[in-house]
Amino acid sequence: MAAELSTGALVMQAIKRHNVPISMLVIEAQSQFYKKATGHINFECRSGQQVIEAVNRSVKENSPQVIDIPVSAYNSEGIKVSEFSFKWSIKPKL
Repeated sequence: MAAELSTGALVMQAIKRHNVPISMLVIEAQSQFYKKATGHINFECRSGQQVIEAVNRSVKENSPQVIDIPVSAYNSEGIKVSEFSFKWSIKPKL
């Protein structure tokens, strides 16, 4: 589940900026596969800023936030082999 890890790492990085305990949980996952993934696969997620904003909003408002984070996977030839979407729930533990 490298695709999930690519989104979870963004969430963890955004959480690390705060001195508040925050829980994170995948509440939904979707995927589409276009081609067999063989060899080296790169996972690309460009939602870092949206994740930071959701975590900041969660801490500021002391409320849960849900963010949908898309990921695309490419083979070594640059061909998209799959797409994923992970919906994360982010909640301060105050």
